[in-house]
Amino acid sequence: MQALLNDEENPPDDMGSSSANIRSRFQDIQEFFPDELLGVALPFFVDWLQNRVILVEISTPDKNMALEIFESVNDRGLRLTNMAMLKSFVLSRIKVPDRIEAANGAWRKIMNELQDVQKNGDTEFMKNLLRAKYAETSRESGKGSTPKHFEDIGTAFHKWVREQSEGNLGPDGARGAIPIDSPSDL
Repeated sequence: MQALLNDEENPPDDMGSSSANIRSRFQDIQEFFPDELLGVALPFFVDWLQNRVILVEISTPDKNMALEIFESVNDRGLRLTNMAMLKSFVLSRIKVPDRIEAANGAWRKIMNELQDVQKNGDTEFMKNLLRAKYAETSRESGKGSTPKHFEDIGTAFHKWVREQSEGNLGPDGARGAIPIDSPSDL
């Protein structure tokens, strides 16, 4: 932050990924800040920003909680779909930033192609893929029966994938059904 404040060209060597991200977003602001808001308009913009915009910091003790918060809150004000939350989870498993971008592009391309074939084609494809490849149980008939893999995938497959991949132990003590250590494992 001190380097940004002092307008230093070269970032510190010990800068972590969060600091590098802040620096990059600051450079984005410098690059894309509209000229119309400079000069005499700037104090009005600053006043609007200070009095009309609320910035909230949300911190979490671990990555799983951060993912849950992401699923609950988003910047568009729209309810996130199962596919959006699954994509977030899968991409969060990638540790190399360049690979995240490449995987995101590939994901978008494939999902758009599936949507072009059929409305909700991406969601239907994912449900069918997960059921065919991983569903080991389905609801038994009878009163009081509980949903199993097949039904859980049909209603909230993003949650099912996360639960199954994080090594959660099932009632039989077995590890989750999906050993996701990288996006290619799905």
